[in-house]
Amino acid sequence: MGIWEFINPGDAYDKGYAYGLSDGKGGKRKNAPWQEEIKYATALFNREHFWNSFHEGYNTGYTDGLRVKNQVFTENNLSTSTNNLSTSTINSSKNMEPSYEYQYALLSDLQKMLGNFTLQLDQLTADYMSKVGELKEAGMMNETFRRFQNQCLLPTMSKVKNLTEQLAEHDLKVIETEMDKIETLL
Repeated sequence: MGIWEFINPGDAYDKGYAYGLSDGKGGKRKNAPWQEEIKYATALFNREHFWNSFHEGYNTGYTDGLRVKNQVFTENNLSTSTNNLSTSTINSSKNMEPSYEYQYALLSDLQKMLGNFTLQLDQLTADYMSKVGELKEAGMMNETFRRFQNQCLLPTMSKVKNLTEQLAEHDLKVIETEMDKIETLL
């Protein structure tokens, strides 16, 4: 890196995009690298342009990195040469206009995941109760057992029961309603 890069850093969108993409894909906290930001303090020319272009690139790259990490789209859909955030957003939203069949499949996946999650919560509650029973049988003092059971186990079990009921009575019903709507359009 030459001294000229510090005196006149120029346009830094692509460099910012690369850093942002890497941080987003890695799930890192959104934080532009200080090694690049120090150029702002040393720049004699194009200071504001460097700062704005670097951060615009970083923010766009970070968002795209999160999209790749969360499998919203692949790196093949990314465009590092686009300096316009709205164009990038429009292009990615055009790629994200799937069919009703695809929407139905996504909802079906969510429905299965919530069903599995509910079963896991029920199993974890049963395991929790079993473990507490084992501790009593292993010699936990009665008053400690009763205090733990009343202050910890029972309130936690109540909250888990409320959550599983919420999932069954609300969340899964909303998904079913949306799936029914899509079925009428197919």
